[in-house]
Amino acid sequence: MLSAAVVIPLLLAAVLGWHGYTQAQREAAAAADRSARVLADHLRALLQVHVFATSRTASRLRDGSPDRPATPDALHAMLVRFASESPELVALTVIDPDGRPVASSVDRVQPDLSFADRAYFTALRDGGPPTLIARPVTDRVTGVTILPFARRIQGPDGAFGGVVLSALPVAPLVEFFRTTGETEGRSVTVARSDGTVLLREPETTTGVEAMDRASGFMRTIAAAPQGGTYRTESVLDGIERLHVVRPVAGHDVYVSAGIETSAILRAWVRDSGPLVGLTLLAGLALAGTAGVALRRARGELAAYAELRAEVRRREAAEHALRQSQKLEAVGQLTGGIAHDFNNHLQVIGANLQLLRGRALDGDALSLVGNALAGVDRAATLASRLLAFARRQPLSPTVVNLGRVVQSMTDLLRRTLGESIEIETIIAGGLWNTSVDVSQLENAILNLAVNARDAMRGRGKLTIEAGNAELDEAYAARHAEVTAGQYVLVAVSDTGAGMPPEVLERVFEPFFTTKPAGKGTGLGLSMIHGFVKQSGGHVKVYSEVGQGTTVKIYLPRVKAAEQEVQGRGIEVRGGTERVLVVEDNPDVRAAAVALVRSLGYRTIEAVNAEAALNLLDSGARADLLFTDVVMPGTINTRDFARRAQEICPDLKVLFTSGYTANAIVHHGRLDEGVSLLSKPYSREALAAKLRQVLDAPAPMGPGAAVPAAPGRRTVLVVEDDALVRLTTVEMLGDLGHDALEAADAAEALEALGRTAIDVLLTDVGLPGMSGSDLADEARRRKPGIAVVMATGYGGFTHPGAATLPKPYSREGLQRALAEAVRLIRWTA
Repeated sequence: MLSAAVVIPLLLAAVLGWHGYTQAQREAAAAADRSARVLADHLRALLQVHVFATSRTASRLRDGSPDRPATPDALHAMLVRFASESPELVALTVIDPDGRPVASSVDRVQPDLSFADRAYFTALRDGGPPTLIARPVTDRVTGVTILPFARRIQGPDGAFGGVVLSALPVAPLVEFFRTTGETEGRSVTVARSDGTVLLREPETTTGVEAMDRASGFMRTIAAAPQGGTYRTESVLDGIERLHVVRPVAGHDVYVSAGIETSAILRAWVRDSGPLVGLTLLAGLALAGTAGVALRRARGELAAYAELRAEVRRREAAEHALRQSQKLEAVGQLTGGIAHDFNNHLQVIGANLQLLRGRALDGDALSLVGNALAGVDRAATLASRLLAFARRQPLSPTVVNLGRVVQSMTDLLRRTLGESIEIETIIAGGLWNTSVDVSQLENAILNLAVNARDAMRGRGKLTIEAGNAELDEAYAARHAEVTAGQYVLVAVSDTGAGMPPEVLERVFEPFFTTKPAGKGTGLGLSMIHGFVKQSGGHVKVYSEVGQGTTVKIYLPRVKAAEQEVQGRGIEVRGGTERVLVVEDNPDVRAAAVALVRSLGYRTIEAVNAEAALNLLDSGARADLLFTDVVMPGTINTRDFARRAQEICPDLKVLFTSGYTANAIVHHGRLDEGVSLLSKPYSREALAAKLRQVLDAPAPMGPGAAVPAAPGRRTVLVVEDDALVRLTTVEMLGDLGHDALEAADAAEALEALGRTAIDVLLTDVGLPGMSGSDLADEARRRKPGIAVVMATGYGGFTHPGAATLPKPYSREGLQRALAEAVRLIRWTA
C-alpha cells in the first residue's frame, strides 16, 4: 500500500504528461501535414502550366513536325503567344544543342549568351530524365531569380536537339510559403527525390545544396514514396524538427513542412506543465516518506530472486550434464561395440559375397542372399546407433535441398504406395546448405515411413523446403540452438498425432509406440543425432487427431552448390597393386579375397610398422587400403603420410567400423580423406577403389612440395596491405611476376590491360567477393588459373585451389601448382 501511494501519483503524472505531449505532437504533425498538402497542391498547379508550355514547344520543334516555325522570328512569335496564355510563365526560352539561346518569349536574345554551363542543360544533354527542375538561378534572359523547368528537345534519330526552358519565379512562391499556415517554428523545404534542395523558407546560408542518403528526408521518401513523417536535426541549420513530407503529384519533387520540436515542447509546457508539476510534487513528498521501507523491500526481493535464479541455473546445468553424460556413455559403448561388431559383419559379408560368385544351385544362392540381407540389417542397426550417438562419419556436400527433395519423389511414391498423396512445396530462392546427402535422404525416408504408419496407409504427406531464420528469442527458448539463417525441410502428415507425454520422449533411443517387432525406436533418435551432428536443429509439432510435423533446420552456407555423385555403383576392377593393412586376420583375409576378386594384385601387412618395412624394402603399391583402428605406436594419419613419403604417388583409402579416430573430427571426415565404412559390400569396395585410384595425385601434407609451374604472372588481390606485400615477396622468391590489387575493381582493371596467368584472391574482399571476382575473371579469361585464399575452414570454390591462411611459401607454391593442374585438367 505504501508503494502504491508513491507509485500511483508518479504514474498519474507520467500519464498526464505523456498524454499532453503526444497530443501536442499530433496537433503539430496535423498542422505540418496541412501545410505540406497545401504547398504541394499549389506547386503542382504551377508546374502543370510549365509542363504544358514546354511540352507544346518541344513537340513543335521536333524534327518533321508540320507546325515547326520556319524562322527565328516565327519561333519568337510562337513563344510570345504561348507565354501570354499563362500569366504564371515569366519566360519561355529555346536553347540549341550547343547551349546558345535561339529565341525567347521575353525579348530578342543576345547571341553571345550561353547556357552550356547550367546544370539542367548538361543533365538533359548527357542522357538525364526528359524533364528536370533545377536549383534556383538568375535567369540570363530576364535577370529574375527562377526555378528552371527544362525539357529536352528530341532531335533527328533521337539525338539531343536542345532544351526548352520555362522560368518559374522564386519570389511569389516563397511569399506563398511564408504566408500559408501556422508560422511559429515552421519551415518549408522543396527538394527532388535525389536530395537536391530547390527552395527553403526560411532561407539558410549554410551552402548545403543536397541532402545525403542518411538524412531523414531521404530515408522517408525511400521507405514511403507517397510521403511520411520523420523527426531529425536539419543538416541546413542544425535545428531539430518534426517533418511531414508530401509528393508533388506527377513530378519528381517533394515538399517537406517542418515544425521545431522546441515549439512543440513549449506548447506542451504551456498547456500541461502546471498539472504535471503539482502531481509530481505530491508523488515526491510520498516518495521521501517511503524511501527506507522501499530500500529494505527491494533488498529482500533481490536476494530472493537471485536465489531462485541460481536454483534454476543449477537445475538446468545438472539436467544438461546428466543428458551429456548419458549420451557420452551410450556413444562410448556404441563405438566400442560397433568396431568389433562391424569387423565380424565384414568377415561374414565378404565371405558370403565371394561364395555367391561360385557355382551354386538356386537353393544355395537363396540361402546366401538371405544371409547377406541379415548382414545388411545388422549393419543398418549399427549405423543407426552411431547416428544417435553422433559418431557416424559425415561427408557433407554443399547442396540445394529443393533438388534433393524433388529427386526423392519417385522413391517415396514407390515406398508409401498409391493410397498416400504426396505433395512437395519448394520455395523460390532457396539457400544452400552443407549436409551429408545420403544421411538426409535416409532421414526424410524414415520420416515418410513413420508418417505412413501414423496415417494407417491412407492420407496426405507434405514435404516443404524453404528458408528460415531462427532469432535470438527462439534461441533463448531452445538452449541448443544458435540464432541465424537456416534451410528448412518440413515433413507433415495427416495421421493420428501424438499426445504430449509421447511427444516428450520421441527422441529417446529404443522408445517406440509401435507393437513389438514393428520398430526399433531408433528412427527419430537417429535423425536427431544426424541433425545435431550437422550443426542443425530438429523440432516436432504434433496434435492428437490433427497430425504431426517434423521440421529439420540445417545451417545456411554461402558456398556454391556442388555436384552430388550418382547412386549407381558400377562393379569395375583393375590391375593395380593394393597394399592391404589390417590387424584382424579374419578381416584381412576377407578384404584381400574381395580385392583380388576384382582383378587387383595385393600385398598385405598386419600393422603400420610391417607395412612401412615392406615399402622401405622396395615393395611398391598403387593404393594403401588400411584399417584406422590398429594396435601400435604409429598414428593412422602419420602412417599414411610416411607411406606417401616413400611412394609419392601412393593413393590412400581408409576403412573403419568406428569413427572416433584420427581421420574424423567433429563428426566430419578430414578434408582430402577417403573412407569406406565397415561392413562394406563388394560393389561398394569396387566403386571406392576406382574412385580413389582415378583421382588426381595426392596433394596432402605428406606429399612433396611440387615444383613451381614455370614462371607465371600472378595477380594478388588482397585488401590487407601487409598480407598483400608479404604474398608478393613470396611469389618473387618462387620466381614469379606479381601484380597487386586492393579490391575487385582494381583487379578487373588489371585483367583488362595485362596478361595474367593466375588470379590469387582473398575470399572476403570489400564490395565484390573473391568468389564473384573469380567467376567474372573466368568469364573474361577462361584459361586463367585461380587460387582462393581464406581464413575460414572448409571453404571450396569449383575449379579453384584453396590456400588456407596463414600460409607459408611452400603452401603457396603447392596451391599454385594445384591451380595450374586444375585448369589443365578442366581444359
